Amino acid sequence: MLFLAAAAIGGGTATAVLAASHGYLVALLAAPFGGSVAALGAGLSLASMRGHDERDRRRFEHPHSVQSAC
Repeated sequence: MLFLAAAAIGGGTATAVLAASHGYLVALLAAPFGGSVAALGAGLSLASMRGHDERDRRRFEHPHSVQSAC
């Protein structure tokens, strides 16, 4: 969650700085959009990494590792 918040703050700040040449009002209005897009990208990145970890974990588990009842 902290990663998403940091991405949103960084994305909003970067958007505001880049849009400042068009005027400060535009920069203030564009900052939430940039922060949201950055948080979305960070969230998709996290989801992708966690999905790969889960698939790798399943690949190395043996599906027939149930102990027999002897």
